[in-house]
Amino acid sequence: MGQQRPNARRTSKRPTVARGEKKQVGEQSEQSSLQSIRPPGDDRAAWLAYWQKQDQPWRTEPEIRPERQAELEKCRVLVPDVEGGIYPFKGMKLERADIEWLLATHEGGPVKRSNEKEGVREGLDVRGADLQEANLHRLPLTRLRGGLTFDEWQKATEEQRSSAVVLMRGANLSGAQLASANLMQAQLAGANLSGAQLASANLMQAQLERANLYRAHLEGANLIEAQLEGANLIEAQLEGANLKEIQLAGANLRNAQLKGAYLRRAKLAGADLSEAQLEGVSLIEAQLEGARLDKARLKEARLIEARLKEARLIEAQLEGAILSFAQLEGAILIEAQLEEADLSFAQLERAILYRAQLKGASLAGARLEGAYLDKAQLTGANLVGAQLTGAYLNEAQLTGASLSGAQLARADLRGAQLAGADLRNVVLGDQQHIGPRLADLRWGDTNLAVVEWSQVDVLGDEYQARQKKTSDGKKKEQAARLSEYQEAVRANRQLAVALQSQGLSEEAARFAYRAQHLQSIVLRRQRKWVAYLFSRVLDLLAGYGYNPGRTALWYLFVIVGFAVAYFAFGHLPPFPDALVFSLMSFHGRGFFPSLSSETSLHNQVVEIAAMEAVLALLIEISFITTFTQRYFGK
Repeated sequence: MGQQRPNARRTSKRPTVARGEKKQVGEQSEQSSLQSIRPPGDDRAAWLAYWQKQDQPWRTEPEIRPERQAELEKCRVLVPDVEGGIYPFKGMKLERADIEWLLATHEGGPVKRSNEKEGVREGLDVRGADLQEANLHRLPLTRLRGGLTFDEWQKATEEQRSSAVVLMRGANLSGAQLASANLMQAQLAGANLSGAQLASANLMQAQLERANLYRAHLEGANLIEAQLEGANLIEAQLEGANLKEIQLAGANLRNAQLKGAYLRRAKLAGADLSEAQLEGVSLIEAQLEGARLDKARLKEARLIEARLKEARLIEAQLEGAILSFAQLEGAILIEAQLEEADLSFAQLERAILYRAQLKGASLAGARLEGAYLDKAQLTGANLVGAQLTGAYLNEAQLTGASLSGAQLARADLRGAQLAGADLRNVVLGDQQHIGPRLADLRWGDTNLAVVEWSQVDVLGDEYQARQKKTSDGKKKEQAARLSEYQEAVRANRQLAVALQSQGLSEEAARFAYRAQHLQSIVLRRQRKWVAYLFSRVLDLLAGYGYNPGRTALWYLFVIVGFAVAYFAFGHLPPFPDALVFSLMSFHGRGFFPSLSSETSLHNQVVEIAAMEAVLALLIEISFITTFTQRYFGK
């Protein structure tokens, strides 16, 4: 009673309240009392409003019945035992309402990642629980315990490991707060994790096949050996994540953020990484066969020994990337940015590098047989020892490139720029001595004297022109073949001029002769018969002025042949009369000593001598032409 008086005394001292104010206070008091009233039954709308007023907006389900609460509480107090495979909710089917109640009654409430003081507080323990198909949308599950710690996992047996695995196949975890959650080996196949917060989460060896991780936050997460085949990771945030040996075959990672991620030996065959952010990532020995990396940002990425066979890297940004020993057979690198990239000893057979930017790149020892480098920018590139047999380098920029020891047999260098390139020890011919295609090649100041031109008997332009069928087995059109022969003529002439300008007369003469020979074929195909026949006669007599030996042989043949004729028809003694008479007829143009008192022009010997004189004129003209062409270069 002594304690009640002061209270009463305080009540009597309260100020008088106006009638209107009393009404307002009454309404507020009524509303406050309604807030504390729990909704009856399963009225979901009422429960939603109730949870909002209770500052638990993540709760959407009616509260579970007391019997269920007692059952869950009984399980929660169990002490986990890894060795015995004992966990609070092992084997129990849990629904969203159960998880909501467990979170609300968890010691200290749900763990909040934003609270630094809660950095050591464990989240809800659901190891071994069955949450398959459960709707856990937007639940605060920070530091959720759904698997063993790494230390526990190392010491545990396979049976003990599997006992701790949480079952979440097909669960809806979209927007859930799972930062720093431990989901090692969790079964999440087909789960919806779109927009989920999984930063620093442990998903090592988790099963996430076909899971939806659209725009999920996985910064710094551990996904070592996780299985994500066919998963949706579009625009996922994976910066700094550990994805070593992860299974991502066929996964969709378009626009994913993977800057600084670790993907060594990751399995990404057929994955879509278009426009993904992969700057500085480690993809050493990664399997990327058939993967799509169009417009992906891979600046300074490490792809040593990566498997990229048939991969698409159209317009990919690979500046400064390390691709040494990478397998890129048949890869598509159209307009890829590869400046200063390291592709030494990479396997690029049949790869398409059309318009690729390879300025200053290292392709030393790279396998580029049959690769397409048309219009590629290779200024200053290192191609020492590169295998470029049959490669296509049409209009490629090779100014200042180092091609020392490179294999260029049957390569297509038409229209390429080679000014200042290093061609020391370059191999231009194959075993059949067939060289590269060189039409319209711009040599500039390239030193051609260091090339062993004896390797090449026939330029690739001529070899191509002589093929009756295309590479796919179809018969060539006549117009196409004519064009190819004209190109072969041009290639040989241009090379001859370049060699002659550097004082390599012997080699220049050889290719100049090939040009003339091919020109005769052009005349024949154009049906210019007179010009064709004259060309063939010049070839027969003197090799178009490039073969003096042929002229000498014709000279001896005519002298001896007509000497025999004089002996047979003129009855002159064979030596010295017939031979001397032939010499005099050849050089004297019909002015020869009298054979007897016979001066008639109808004498058979005189007629033969006239014929010899005409042939002698043609041979002497060809000899003068040959001498001038051969020794004066005119």
